[in-house]
Amino acid sequence: MWNTPKGAAPTPKAEERISDRVCEAIALYFRSYAVTAGREVQIFRRSLSGKIGGQPGSEVDVLVQIPAMGAESGDEIKIPVEVKLSNNPEVRTGLRGQLLDRYMRQLGTDVGVFIVAWMQAPKLARRHKPLWKTLTDARNDLEKQAAELTASSEDTGIVRVFVLDAEMRGSPRRLRSRKPAGKKAAKKKRPVKARTGTTKRRARPKSPRPTGKRQQKKRKNKRDGRGR
Repeated sequence: MWNTPKGAAPTPKAEERISDRVCEAIALYFRSYAVTAGREVQIFRRSLSGKIGGQPGSEVDVLVQIPAMGAESGDEIKIPVEVKLSNNPEVRTGLRGQLLDRYMRQLGTDVGVFIVAWMQAPKLARRHKPLWKTLTDARNDLEKQAAELTASSEDTGIVRVFVLDAEMRGSPRRLRSRKPAGKKAAKKKRPVKARTGTTKRRARPKSPRPTGKRQQKKRKNKRDGRGR
């Protein structure tokens, strides 16, 4: 759930990645039952432009569906699941503003799930820090909201809250400095001095081969055995 670039502070992965993991976990857990889970399911399409008062479309992060043949009541069951990171500005208001007032009402269901991924790590940038001081504070605040929503109206239904602990404890290996220090520092290479005062010997020119009369005389002495 974390990006750990070499030599830099960790950053949380996008909410879409967390929603993918949640959807996979639900599908894996209920794979032996007639339960399906879909990602980014459109439950309401915009029919009018926003300029003339049209309502925006709705896409729920994860939608769990149980067909009528798999339910005891004989009615299809739909459960919207909204996923937020702990640093998302909408994490404090999304339980009512998105899950209850939009997704649950548009689907006509009385059950919804709100999941918050608690993302905390050493050297975490300020913009990625959770909106609560501790995970316990986040869980208590969200559970209190869910209890108030459930008790405020008879037709609200059941709202469940889960806080996933995705905190990174301890510095990742990639954050450790690899620069040598002290005696272990790498020795600097000595600069190579330029050679001075050196001259290259010139090759001696070969003596020219004798030509003309000198050549004839040399050949004659050689035949007589006097030339060397």
